[in-house]
Amino acid sequence: MAKGSKAEKDATPKKAWTFAEEEIKVDEVKAEKKEPIKTIPFFSLWKFSTKWERAGIALGSVASLAIGAIVPSQIMIFGNIVTDIAPILANPTEDALIKAMVPLILNIVYLGIGMLVGGYIAQCMWVLTGEY
Repeated sequence: MAKGSKAEKDATPKKAWTFAEEEIKVDEVKAEKKEPIKTIPFFSLWKFSTKWERAGIALGSVASLAIGAIVPSQIMIFGNIVTDIAPILANPTEDALIKAMVPLILNIVYLGIGMLVGGYIAQCMWVLTGEY
């Protein structure tokens, strides 16, 4: 074989990869100066939105707040159930129990309907303003 031939070059052992070489590459990448991320003011997010999109966002926010206000009121209603049932359970009669429970059950139903409608409105407004 002639000196410097292709077969001789292929026969030379290749250098093994080391972690030190990888760390040097990582340090080189970190050393490169990156451009700072350009930020924009919060209210310029709505620069190109229409008045209907802004109204949808406002309506969706109000509906979300209403749903959030319903949850603590449920706790108060459950407290009223316990308070109103306790004296009746001492001397239970079917008529007294129904008379005490029907208004409380209706309050829970009304809260459920309010959460359903409010959740639907909130979700619709956020999806519609986000996609269109």
